[in-house]
Amino acid sequence: MEADAGTLRFVPNGARIVPLMRPGAEERVPRLPADADLMVRIATRLGQRRDAMVSAMASEMQQQLPGYGRLRGSGMDTDLRSAAAAVCDIFISLLAERRTLSMQEERMLRALGARRARQGVPIELLRGAVHAVSRVGWRYVVACCVELGGSAAVLATMGAIGDELADFAGVTLRVMSSAYHSAPSESLERSEILAEALSGPAVTNQAASMAAAEQLERRMHGAHALVLVSAVDAVADADSAVTRAAVDSLLSQFSTAVEVPITWAVTAHATIAVPLTSPAWAKRASVLRGVVATHAVHLFVTAPAARVASLRCAYERATALLRVVRVVSTVPGVVGNADMRLYHLTIEGASDHQAYLDEVLGPILRQPAKQRDRLLETLVAFRDTSLRAGMRGAARALGVHEKTVAYRTERIVELTGLDPDIPHHRAQLIVAVDLLALQGWAPVSPLGG
Repeated sequence: MEADAGTLRFVPNGARIVPLMRPGAEERVPRLPADADLMVRIATRLGQRRDAMVSAMASEMQQQLPGYGRLRGSGMDTDLRSAAAAVCDIFISLLAERRTLSMQEERMLRALGARRARQGVPIELLRGAVHAVSRVGWRYVVACCVELGGSAAVLATMGAIGDELADFAGVTLRVMSSAYHSAPSESLERSEILAEALSGPAVTNQAASMAAAEQLERRMHGAHALVLVSAVDAVADADSAVTRAAVDSLLSQFSTAVEVPITWAVTAHATIAVPLTSPAWAKRASVLRGVVATHAVHLFVTAPAARVASLRCAYERATALLRVVRVVSTVPGVVGNADMRLYHLTIEGASDHQAYLDEVLGPILRQPAKQRDRLLETLVAFRDTSLRAGMRGAARALGVHEKTVAYRTERIVELTGLDPDIPHHRAQLIVAVDLLALQGWAPVSPLGG
C-alpha cells in the first residue's frame, strides 16, 4: 500500500503488525459493539496468564532485537522482565476498568523510556520492543477469545481489544520515546535514578552487579529516606486527588525531595525520596504530622539508607506493611517499621525472626554478657507478671529491689526505645524474648526460685 506511514492505522495480526486501512475507510466495514462483560472476562484470563506473557515478551525481544539479546542471562534480564510486567499490568488494568492511562502510569512508562535511553538502547530498538510486546499480547488475546468460543459477540469484542491494543502500543511508544527527546532536569534525573535503585535488577555478589549498584549509589548522592503516601480510602490509587495533594505538600516542604516513579508494578501509593541532608529533615515529625492533619492519608516512613540493596529492601518491606496499614486503619497517620514490626513478623513468619530480633533487642544483645542477661531476665519477669503487679511483681519474681527493676527498665528504654509500660511496646519486647528463647537463650537462673 503506497501511503505515508503516518496516514495508516495499525492493528495486531498474528506475529506481525500490518497496515489495515486508511482513516475514513473503516465505515465500509461495520464495527460490531463489544460486550463489556466479555471484555472483563478476557482481561481476567489475561491476568491469569500474566507471568507466561511476561516470559514470552522478554524472550521475543531478546530473540528478535539485537540490542535486547545482550540482556539475556545478565542482571538486566530481570530489569527487562520487570519492564514487560509493568506494561502488561497497565494494559490489563485499562482493559478491565475501561479507562484511559493515568498520570501515575504515564510517569512509569516515561521512566522506563528514560532507563532504556541511559542503557544506550537506540530509539529504533525501543519501537521494535513495543511492537514485540504487542505481538505477544495479541496472541494471548486471541487464545483467550478462542477459549470463549467463536460467537459474533466474542469476535466483536476481540476486534475491539485489537483496537485497544493498537492504541495502547501507540501511546506507550509516544510516552517512552518522549524520555529520549527531552533534556531531564536534575530532579527528574534523580527521581529516575532512584526508581532504578528501587525496581531495577537485584544486587548480587557478582562483580558486575556490585559495580552497577556502586555506580547507582554514587549518582544517588547520599542516603535517602522514603515516604510512601497512600490515601486512607481503600479504593483510592496513587493518582487520587487527596494523594496528589499530600505529595505536593511534602515536596513543597522537603525542597530537595523528589517523587519516585516505580516501574515494576502499578501501586496504590506514591513514593517520595527525601535526602538525609534535606534542611527540613530534622523537623520531619512536625512536617509529617501537619500533612496527615490536613490530608486523609497514611504516610509510611523508612529509615535513611545509602546502599541500593538496603534502600530496595526498605521499600519492599514498607510496601508490604503499607498494605496492612490500609486494611487495619482508617485513621490518617504517620507509621514506620517500629509501629508495624509485629505485623511484619506475622506476614513473613520464620524468615523474619532474626531481623525482628536485631531491630528490637539488638542494642541489648550487644551489651556485655552479664548486663545483657540481667536486662533480658527483667523482660522475662515482665512477661510472666500481671500488669497489675507492675514493678513490684517483677522485682519479687527476680528477687531484687524495686529500684533495681526501675533502673533496668530505664536502661531497656534507653537502649531499645521501647517502654514496657506501653502495651504496644511491651508486646514487641515480649515477642522478641520468646523468639530468643526459641534460639536457645534461657535465664541464668530460674525466675522466682
